[in-house]
Amino acid sequence: MKTDASVLVVTVNYPTAALVVHGLRSLQDQVLAHGGTWVTVVDNVSGDGSADMIDAAIQDSGWAPRATVVRAPLNGDCFWAWSRSA
Repeated sequence: MKTDASVLVVTVNYPTAALVVHGLRSLQDQVLAHGGTWVTVVDNVSGDGSADMIDAAIQDSGWAPRATVVRAPLNGDCFWAWSRSA
């Protein structure tokens, strides 16, 4: 997690790359308007290339470094995945 974040948005992905990218796009104006906002996507070992697709969308859209993908080492529940964002 970024220590200068005033707002941290965390979402968990498990084979839903298109849905996550859509969600990131819907947050774009708010993230840009509030400089202390960071977005972390935790990929819960999707196994379908979702993490790469989401990371590519982040890079292509210029959302980095305000948005990042964390690749979890195993598929835990949502609470476990959220704890990976810290």
